[in-house]
Amino acid sequence: MEVSQDFTPLSVLSESSSQGNIAVEGKINNKFDMRLHQDSMEKNGKLSIERKTRFKTRNCKSFQDAFLEANEVFVSFKQENKKMAKSIKELKKQNVLLKRKCVKSDITVMELDEEVCSLEFL
Repeated sequence: MEVSQDFTPLSVLSESSSQGNIAVEGKINNKFDMRLHQDSMEKNGKLSIERKTRFKTRNCKSFQDAFLEANEVFVSFKQENKKMAKSIKELKKQNVLLKRKCVKSDITVMELDEEVCSLEFL
């Protein structure tokens, strides 16, 4: 750290919100500049790369986890969809059979009705 020589001291002021009075809280006398030494530039570069890699790895891992979870949900959806398609197919078959039975019973009822009507006229 280096202390700046061309710095004008500053006063720190505060204002009371209820009364609007201004008061001096303190004074800033020095300004410090932080600069890396030439020999630590290489260390800083390596540290920066390491931190970026760790951050990217963590983000990549969380993305992979989310992707795997989404894939599992999709697979289970696909399986459920197959089951439902199979169930629908079976229900359609049953519906056709029931419609046939209904038509047969309607025909039988009509035939019986005709028989009863013909017997009444005899």
